[in-house]
Amino acid sequence: MRFFNLKFRYQILLVMAPLAIFPLIIMIILSSYQIAKYLEKQNQFFYQSVLGQINGKIDFIYNQYGMTFEDIASTDNFTNMINAPQFTSKIEETAFIKEYLGERAIEIKGFTIRKIAFTRIDGEFSIVELDRKSLLNETDYKLWQFSQLTTNKDVDLMLKDPLFTYMKKNNKKMIFGKFQKGVLSGFEADTKNSFIFPYRRDDSREFNEFLLVTAEKNFINKIYEEIEPIKYGTLYILDPLNSIMSSNHPSDDDYYEYDEENNRYVLGEDDPDDPYENMSFK
Repeated sequence: MRFFNLKFRYQILLVMAPLAIFPLIIMIILSSYQIAKYLEKQNQFFYQSVLGQINGKIDFIYNQYGMTFEDIASTDNFTNMINAPQFTSKIEETAFIKEYLGERAIEIKGFTIRKIAFTRIDGEFSIVELDRKSLLNETDYKLWQFSQLTTNKDVDLMLKDPLFTYMKKNNKKMIFGKFQKGVLSGFEADTKNSFIFPYRRDDSREFNEFLLVTAEKNFINKIYEEIEPIKYGTLYILDPLNSIMSSNHPSDDDYYEYDEENNRYVLGEDDPDDPYENMSFK
């Protein structure tokens, strides 16, 4: 009889235990799921806010450059330059360059192209005239350089580049993006992005002149480098054709070394668990 009672109690325990534990397990699973969904939404909201902040800063700078280009295009200096007759000799072209790009251009009272370029543009500024030949350079176009030259520009390739053709096809007022390899050459040319501002006369879709800025390597990175949360992930900035204009990793500021050949980080001589870093090597 005693054995029967123990067996009966054991059977009751086998029935009651699951009934008591299963609801608790289900409650834990549901609670964990709800907490995970809540945290996911909070993270999405947080990073959307951060990305919105970055986007706002980029839009602000983009609009600033648009106004700068419009100011340049409205100067007498610019109007006289693009409306000047074709050069008849290399001597005439050289004299014209001294007038509009040399010291004379700086001494002119009021706003000039060079003055605006020096004070409001971070990068190389140039103007391309497609309907003017250069006798000095023996090209079917004239490229005016208004700042120190560190990047060479292949205008023939530029006119065929997807970024330029996209701007022209869609009648864009201005575009900011990355050219394909070969358009720009020189020191760190592949890391640089460009503004293109077509000068259209009388609201025409066609244009024969465009303003060009080749921005410095870290032009975009400066916009978000102080935003702390971005340092915990990889941020990509894309142009209208989805070319990568900027990313925060890998960068020169990364603690660990980046192996370009194998596309991975390596420890090198760094401490794998530096107490001053937010992440360990692992």
